[in-house]
Amino acid sequence: MRQYKYYFEDFTEGDVFTFGSKEVTREEVIDFASEYDPQPFHLDDDAAEKSLFRGLSSSGWHNCAMLMEMMCGGFLNDTASRGFRGFEEVRWMQPVRPGYVLHVKRRCVAAAPAAGSNGAGTVKFEFDVFNQDDLQVMKATGELLVDHRTGA
Repeated sequence: MRQYKYYFEDFTEGDVFTFGSKEVTREEVIDFASEYDPQPFHLDDDAAEKSLFRGLSSSGWHNCAMLMEMMCGGFLNDTASRGFRGFEEVRWMQPVRPGYVLHVKRRCVAAAPAAGSNGAGTVKFEFDVFNQDDLQVMKATGELLVDHRTGA
């Protein structure tokens, strides 16, 4: 059985943890948008300048994918996780531009045993995503199912 660094007991309400360093490249913005969100303001500089974003910006769904990448590298792959139960909030607060370097502040807002989950608990997190100037660009709130260290 694999040993993890983090189990349910390691997440306490009020704890804050900062992680991530993801550089957003122009190529990634356009590639992601081309495949999954082909709106002109994610693909074309002229269209982006005329949009409410006033310049090329990544898709909000790309922002979610980058958050997931940073979560995996920052703590999730070292956690006895059974997966996220869902996200109740995702907000895109500012455009994310090529050249930004993103990082995340994770706050544990609740942790409780999970009824009927056989040895796991639920941990509710708020994730605040910032650029290199500490401008908040995104917020997400989700609930993770995590095994207890003892399995009971």
